[in-house]
Parts: sequence; structure tokens; C-alpha cells
Amino acid sequence: MKSDYTHNFNPQDTAKQPDEVPGLHRVYTYRPYTYHRIKRIFRDYFGIEMVHLNQEYKANRRPGFCERYNLVEADTREVVAKFVSLDQCRRVLAYYYDLEEDEYSSGNIPHEWKRRECNRKLEELREKEKKNHEKK
Repeated sequence: MKSDYTHNFNPQDTAKQPDEVPGLHRVYTYRPYTYHRIKRIFRDYFGIEMVHLNQEYKANRRPGFCERYNLVEADTREVVAKFVSLDQCRRVLAYYYDLEEDEYSSGNIPHEWKRRECNRKLEELREKEKKNHEKK
């Protein structure tokens, strides 16, 4: 027996997405940037370095442990923010900046080294096909 709430439910018929409504835009509160991506963003866009803080010996064995960093201007060596976690950086970057992936992001790096044997065989097949077409 169907509930009245699920009767004839079609997700395509629901209200428009926020991007389609004029005057509204999507705001993210969190983006899953990696440590290396955050480091590149701060260095390239803002001229800021992330300096790791050593909290104490065996601190990472504590429940709820989180790596912390100081954000330091590269030119003046002035501390911009103290005791910042990566999650705080991710939230700030997601909320205030809509940054596209760069050439070092994982989706943009070709993984040719993973498929060397397969690529070699494909090249051989292409060469055979070219030779067959030239003979005809």
C-alpha cells in the first residue's frame, strides 16, 4: 500500500534547482580539498604558507586530535591566523571562494604509467590497422 507522500513522485517534476532560479546561487559550506590543494591555494592566490604546529609528543593518540597550522605571510613572515585546522580552511575556502581545479588536481593528471602495457598493445593495433589500410 502506497503512502500519499510517495504517490506519483517524480524527482524531475520537483521545484527548480537553486542554480536555475534567478537571483539564487549555490553556496558550499564544505569542499573536500586535500592538504596539498589547500597549501597550493594559499601559496598561489594569497601568498600564505601553512606552518605545521607540533602540539605535543604522542598527541595524535588522543581522541579528537586534529593537526593544526599557523598561516604565515610568505613575504613578511607575519602570522595571519593561529592554530587553524584543515577543516576550518576547507570551510573558509568553500564559502568565500569558488576555486576551480588546477592542473595538479587528481582528476586532471593523466595516469599513463598505470596502463603502459595496455597502451603499448593499443599502439601496435593502430599501427597494424594503418598498414592494412595502406595495403588496400
